[in-house]
Amino acid sequence: MKTGYFARASEKRHDARKTQVHVVDFFNIPICQYRPHKTMKFCCCAFDIRLPYVECNNCKEKAIKYYRADIH
Repeated sequence: MKTGYFARASEKRHDARKTQVHVVDFFNIPICQYRPHKTMKFCCCAFDIRLPYVECNNCKEKAIKYYRADIH
């Protein structure tokens, strides 16, 4: 799992944008099931789960549950 956000530079008919910071799986799909626009690319912040970076509350809750399940 990695921590990062999705972003795109300005393109034809598309403004520059970025999303909240999410936790993604091996295929760069957010664990909260958010689906970014096809023009957006994943930008990595950390190669593991860094809760202080995560802005998406759903991802944060699922990551905490994942940690708890992994410990037991």
